[in-house]
Formats: sequence, structure tokens, C-alpha cells
Amino acid sequence: MTQGWIGAERPGDGRPAGRVRRVSDVSPSAIPGARVAIGYDCFFPLTVGGAERWYRSLAETLVERGATVTYLTRRQWDGPAPAIPGIKLVAVSRKDDLYDEKGVRKLLPGLRFGWGLFRYLLRNRSSFDVVQVGNFPYWSVIATRLALAGTKVPVVIDWHEIWSFRFWRSYVGPVIGTIGFLIQRLCLALTPLALVSLPTNARRIRAAGMRKEVVLLPGYLPSDMVEEDGGADAAVPADPPHVLFAARHIHDKGIDLLPGLAAELYARRPDVELVIAGGGPGTPELEATLAADAPGAQTRLVGFVEESELKRLMREATCVVIPSRREGYGLVLVEASRYGTPSAVAGFEENLCTDNVVAGVNGYVAKPPTAERLATVVLQILDDGMALRRSTLAWHRKTAPGSTMDHSVQTVIDLYEQLMVSRPRAAGRPEESPA
Repeated sequence: MTQGWIGAERPGDGRPAGRVRRVSDVSPSAIPGARVAIGYDCFFPLTVGGAERWYRSLAETLVERGATVTYLTRRQWDGPAPAIPGIKLVAVSRKDDLYDEKGVRKLLPGLRFGWGLFRYLLRNRSSFDVVQVGNFPYWSVIATRLALAGTKVPVVIDWHEIWSFRFWRSYVGPVIGTIGFLIQRLCLALTPLALVSLPTNARRIRAAGMRKEVVLLPGYLPSDMVEEDGGADAAVPADPPHVLFAARHIHDKGIDLLPGLAAELYARRPDVELVIAGGGPGTPELEATLAADAPGAQTRLVGFVEESELKRLMREATCVVIPSRREGYGLVLVEASRYGTPSAVAGFEENLCTDNVVAGVNGYVAKPPTAERLATVVLQILDDGMALRRSTLAWHRKTAPGSTMDHSVQTVIDLYEQLMVSRPRAAGRPEESPA
């Protein structure tokens, strides 16, 4: 059985581990028949993102192992809930747009989801053997702990991100930002066990006051994206070259830096094309700014594309560019490295995918995180040529096999077994539907 590690760091990485214990092997009979609730306000593929993919993969694997899964989410469909074999999909809040026109998360949808989650779990507080929710929106943590107060139901919280006080204030202003920061601290205090995906996140939640156990997951890379030794050589990039941005079009993803990047590339290397995939509330403004600030630049907005087309764009790109102001993991960096495609990453404090950048090996971090510096990094990658692509592929082959979502799912299942082995099973009464 895969071994997970609990503590501030992964053992053996040369840093203090804090409180660490191994997720021990226990009887595999703990999972079959277990009743698991997963709470997150998005569901893949109705919305697309790293967290959504994580929870969908976890839910499907639990079902394969004989568990039953109730997925509590926000309504993202019309009519009856989609039928997912083995997964009970329940809307606990109404259909809402999560982001405003500037790409900032709205307050009310998160509150509605938290209230719906609280009501559902309160009515079904004896129906589950374990409950797992994301830390964001933060009302999920408060709702879950309040609804299950006084029970012995294990609660696991995914801390996908933790924001600094400075970032909170820059994101929603000084007053709301201060309140948000304090709520984040409250949620840390309410977290009995935290899951994180990067060592930096583990250090941050420890520094913010987390005193309970922290599980460092291996990673979120889909297993079919693993390129092992003996596979193909690094892909040869397209000529003329293109640089790929693939993310939601919101402020947090750094789309405001793209027009400046396009203009800089056009001024210094006019043949380089900036390909922009994805969409979102910021798309109209992005299109207008590109036309105004980067006239004549080689830019192409392709919108949302099929997975096969996205893989082709990654494979043929000179590099992927990740200008995010905040990023909890940065899956696109790891996915692109499968083809030997390096990354140009903006070095913002909250952009945690910088954890996965080894300068000169699989890309570079742009510091300061400006459009001009990003352009310089892209041109450096062009100059490095196939040598950098080969080293990027070698980095991927070394790190990817142990960083897959399958490993993380197994770590969580091992954890569930350990948490459930010492407590009685849920009573098994039928769940009540939302009012």
C-alpha cells in the first residue's frame, strides 16, 4: 500500500519535518461499504480546474474500491443532476456565477454554498464515515465543523491555498481583506487534519498557526501524463515559435500581463506568436487590451479547446507561460513537461507553482514578475533550444512517476482507513435530500 506522510514536510527533503508520522497500513476492509461525503462548489467537467479534477478522481476511485460517495456541490446544471455511476451528486446551493466581471470571487455564492452544506450535513450528521471538503470557499470549513460538532465523524480539509494578509488586502480591499484573513485563521483553527500538495503550502499553514496534522500529497498529475524512461525524445517545437497560455481568463491568472508580454515579444522577436487558450469573465477586456496595447503582435485566442488539441499546443509550444498572481499547484507546468516543453513563470509570492521550477532545467521564474521580465525569460528559453527541452523531459521522467493523482488518492484512502478503523461505522440511515 502506498505510504503517505503526515507533517510539515515530506521526509528526506533536507528540511525540518515538524510533527511527522507515517500513514500506516491497516485492514483494507475499512473502505468497502464506507460512506464518504465530498464537499466542493465545483464539479468536473461542469467546471474545469485542478481541484475539480482532484475530487472527481478521488470520488471515482473510492467507488471502485466499494465505497459510496455523496458529492455536495453548487448547482451547475439544468434539470436533474447528471447521473454519475456510484456517485450521488447533490446541489446544496443554487446556480450562481462564482466570479464578477473582473474575475474576483463573489461573496454570496460561497455563503450560499456554505449554508447549504451546513443544512445538508446537519440533517445527515450520522450518515457518513468521513467528510472531506476544500478550504475554499472558507464557509465550507465552518459549515462542516458546525454541522458535525459533537459527532466522531472524521473531517479532512484540503488546503489548496493559503493567502498572506497582504494578498487578501490586494484582492478584495483593506476592510474585506482583513475580515477574510481573520476567517482564514479561524478555518485553520477548525481544521483537524489538512491535506496540501506542495511543501511551501505546508510551511505556510504551519507558520499561520496550524498545530494539527498536515498531510503532504504526492501530486495531482494524471497518470496518463507520465513519460517514463525509454519513452519518446523531447518534442521539437513548432516553427515559427509560439508561446502558450492556458488558464481561466481571470485577474488571478495574470491575464493583465499578456498584452504587455505580446508587445514585448513583438518588439524583440516579431515571429513569436502568443497563443491564448481558455476563457472567462476577463476575455472581452483581454481582447480589447491586446488590440490597443499590442497592435501588430502575433496573438491568437483559441478559447476552450478539446484535450487532444491542448496537448498538441503544449507539445509544439516553445514554452508555456504562467503569469498567475496566485496558483495552488500549477498543473499545466507539470503536464507540459511531459513533452519537454519548459515554463516561464511569474515570480509572484502566491504563485506556488514556482516550487516546481528548477532554473535552467525545466524553465525559469521571472523576477520581478513583469511583462518585460517574462518576455526576457521566454527569449532565454528560445536561446536554450533543444538542450533545455531535453533537460525538461529528464526532470519530468524523474519527478512525475511519484507525483501522480493516483498516488495522492491512495494516500487519502490509506488515511481514511486509519481514521475509520478506530470508530464505529455510520448508522447507515438514508440520507435526507436538501429542503
